[in-house]
This record gives sequence, structure tokens and C-alpha cells, in this order.
Amino acid sequence: MVDESRPVDSSQENPDVAEENVASEVEELRIEDAIADIDVEATAASVESLIGETAAEAGSGDASGIPSPAVADLENQIVSLKAQIDDRTSQYMRIAADFENYRRRNSKEREDQEVQIKRNTITELLPVPDNFERSRPNNQPQS
Repeated sequence: MVDESRPVDSSQENPDVAEENVASEVEELRIEDAIADIDVEATAASVESLIGETAAEAGSGDASGIPSPAVADLENQIVSLKAQIDDRTSQYMRIAADFENYRRRNSKEREDQEVQIKRNTITELLPVPDNFERSRPNNQPQS
């Protein structure tokens, strides 16, 4: 017999919903990365070619030491890319930590739920042997 008057614990989080949240965050990061559409190899090749051109200009007598606007733009782009890499790395670390916390919390909740189920089952079954013990003296065969 189950006691339906007991309140249902609504504080337990649905594991499927939590998994979907983590998966959606990862998918959002992938989409953001795809939108950025950064071609690191092409940028590196551009930087190398501009460095070569700047070295050739410096060798030809233009020793003003002032970088050309293209080199400054590429340096700014490099700084921007490094900042973006740092940002993505920190986002990844946060998501990984969140997922690890989710796994631990989910495991603990499962263990707590198992203990609660065992406790409730035993509590509901305990009156049965007690009732048998009480009825035993009254059920002696009459001779």
C-alpha cells in the first residue's frame, strides 16, 4: 500500500533536461566558432608575406622603423585571435567543470533516492511482522 498523501520531491532535476542544456551550450559554441570563420593558416601566410615585404623594404633603405598599416592590422588581428582563443578556452573549461559537477550531483541524487526508496519500503513493511506477532497468541489451536 503506497501512501499517496506524501509530497512528491520536485527538487530533483530531470537528468535529460540537464544533459540537453550542456549539449546546447556546446552546440552554441560550435556555431559561434563556425560564424567566426577564421582561417588561421591564411592569416599566418599573410603575416609571413608581409614580414617578408617589410624586411625587403627595410633592406632597400626605408629604415624609418614605422610599421606599415597592413602589418599593424595583422598584429591587431593576431591579438584579437589570441583573445578569442583565450575566451574559447575559458568557456570550454567552464562547461567541462559544469558537466563534472552535474555528473557528481546526479550520482549523489541517485544514491539518495535509492536510500529513500529502501527506507520507505521497510517502513511500509514493518507493521506486517508486528501484526503477525500480535495475532499469534490468539490463533493457538484449541484442544
